[in-house]
Amino acid sequence: MIELLKTSYKLNKLHNSWLINTNDPDQTLTELQKFIDQTLFDNKISLQNNPDFKLVEKKPNPQNKDISVEQIRELQEFFNRTSIMFPHKIAIIARAELMNHHAANCTLKILEEAPGNSYIFLITTTAVSILPTIRSRCAKIHHLSTIQNETDEAYYQLINILANNNSVQKLELLKKVSDKNREHWVVIADYILQFMVRITKKSAGVQLELSNAEIEVINRLRMSTPTYLLQKFETIHKLINNTINYDLDLRASCVLLLEQFSE
Repeated sequence: MIELLKTSYKLNKLHNSWLINTNDPDQTLTELQKFIDQTLFDNKISLQNNPDFKLVEKKPNPQNKDISVEQIRELQEFFNRTSIMFPHKIAIIARAELMNHHAANCTLKILEEAPGNSYIFLITTTAVSILPTIRSRCAKIHHLSTIQNETDEAYYQLINILANNNSVQKLELLKKVSDKNREHWVVIADYILQFMVRITKKSAGVQLELSNAEIEVINRLRMSTPTYLLQKFETIHKLINNTINYDLDLRASCVLLLEQFSE
């Protein structure tokens, strides 16, 4: 990721907007901040005290479950002001998938109207949860950490629920999902997409070891033919995109996602 950004900058081809999809947002944020500090700001001042840099992230207050439109409006004002110390202004939106619907629309406006001397980086663990109109305006990077993903266990817990088709477990899962806590829905949607990608690769002959639970879901639903998998993947992808684009009820969307594996 960093080498790509450095090369693009040296060639004067660094895009104004970047969407970075990662399985380790904290590590990616650290690496990205280091690149911005060393390459774009020449280590002249710490990012914490740099008036031409802004980091937007979900506030630690438990009452705040997402990135609010007020935070993005502050970012908009930041870009509207003249830079103070450097020829460019730079911002990062960390865990961009946590933006609520209004915040996402406000971000889109920033991307549409951003001045040429600005750079904005969106870090997300679930690129599919970002508005398509935002994704289309960003250069994209897939940054996979070499560190084992701590959420792997949670992924297999979800697959076990799908394999067992246990109604009680599904209800317990749904209790964590609400429109005020978008993060749980994002995680579930991401894991389901991961599962579909894994079994699609397996059906295409890619050497991939599946868990017993994954095999159970495949066998129970006869998800073996490429045509069936493609149709299922398109259905799930459309459901997730519609939930995002039309700001649909997250719990109802989660029910529909889980029902895709209850045939």
